Amino acid sequence: MSGIISGLAFGFIGQLSGWLILGTGFMIIFGLMFIHLFGSAYGGVAVTAHFLLRVLLWRTGSFPWGYIDFLDYAAERILLRKIGGGYMFVHIQLRDYFATLVPPTAKVNSSTGESSLPLEEVCR
Repeated sequence: MSGIISGLAFGFIGQLSGWLILGTGFMIIFGLMFIHLFGSAYGGVAVTAHFLLRVLLWRTGSFPWGYIDFLDYAAERILLRKIGGGYMFVHIQLRDYFATLVPPTAKVNSSTGESSLPLEEVCR
């Protein structure tokens, strides 16, 4: 918003028609600063981290891009229960079974819980 105001101030109010490019530059720069400052202060970092995690998981083939549809599908079949914005396993034994699925060749560090295999191998 401040970038648009600056651009308008330079371009129209100041009657500097030759400075249209400069006004556009101010509009872009101040607009990006506004988005960065207020976006990071009001959840922008979490949104960016969430989106980057989704891209990473999708690119490695670990999770489908439309995972909400996938989770809703599982909830319709009573494998999951939708609670607010999250999901929970209905069947405790199924949850425990999925938790034990670790490839036998993987070495899991007991202190950190990290696997020695890459993500693509763990999720197969």
